[in-house]
Amino acid sequence: QNLEASASTYDANLNYFLFEERFRGSRADIKQRQTAFVHYFDSCKNVLDIGCGRGEFLELLQSNSIGGHGIDADENMIDFCASKGLNVEMIDAISYLEKIEDKSLDGIFIDQVVEHLEPDYLIRMLQLCYKKLNFGYYILIETVNPLSVISFVNFYIDLSHKKPIHPETLKFLLASVNFREICANFFSPVPDEMRLRKINIEGAEEKDRHSMDVYNHNIDKLNDLLYGAQDYVVIGKK
Repeated sequence: QNLEASASTYDANLNYFLFEERFRGSRADIKQRQTAFVHYFDSCKNVLDIGCGRGEFLELLQSNSIGGHGIDADENMIDFCASKGLNVEMIDAISYLEKIEDKSLDGIFIDQVVEHLEPDYLIRMLQLCYKKLNFGYYILIETVNPLSVISFVNFYIDLSHKKPIHPETLKFLLASVNFREICANFFSPVPDEMRLRKINIEGAEEKDRHSMDVYNHNIDKLNDLLYGAQDYVVIGKK
């Protein structure tokens, strides 16, 4: 089974490039968000971007003198990246990883891909990622944060999504294939104007402060649940 086969049959008639333009955000916005990940690949010469999409991260690697190449199963994405002069290949992840030498990569980046995969495919892909990555280098996997209700609801805008992956599950999967120093970082906060508002206690009478503090504490907890970080990244080292 490959990544293309795991997608729904509607994919043949859907221009996923246009879908991302509308629902994921502009290339400039994605590049700004992904900038935080570049330093994990400093001085690397052979970073693989699995599911490279429109090539934002490949351009970031290029502008930081980091050697990188990308793979994607979507023809429109590959054509676009090629038009930008990026080093890309149209192939699914497992097929590509199976054909390259062990310990030949010095970095792996996977952004908004794992939520599209069936569990068996994901596990096999991570096993291969470990085999193909050289010792001392990083794998970064970014995906939707299902611990935030607004993020979980918006997850279903994309018909090709299979299921969201809990961060603890993804950390466990990396550990199970022997990655180490595993951590999860959360980002993409919801704008303040969309979050529940707290009471301003400035100038409140002392007798009312306790109730107002309890209320604000509960609002903070609700905001974390309903309007928490929209995405997270799990980082592992071989």
